[in-house]
Amino acid sequence: IVTGLSIEYLKKARGTLVCTTTALAPTDVSGPMTHDVQADITNTDGEVVARCVVHWRLSPPDPSRHAAS
Repeated sequence: IVTGLSIEYLKKARGTLVCTTTALAPTDVSGPMTHDVQADITNTDGEVVARCVVHWRLSPPDPSRHAAS
């Protein structure tokens, strides 16, 4: 569940923009936890013009929801 989104504007953006991110899954979700994923927005010169962070709330799977029918 996304619980928040923040963005920092670093410089004026002009032209074509590209957003990139690498979201690595946490290795152990044994209980509720917060997991942040960062994305950078760059201009045609490769300069970062904005940086976003998405705040996720993760929980382990509920075994009762995955029971065989």
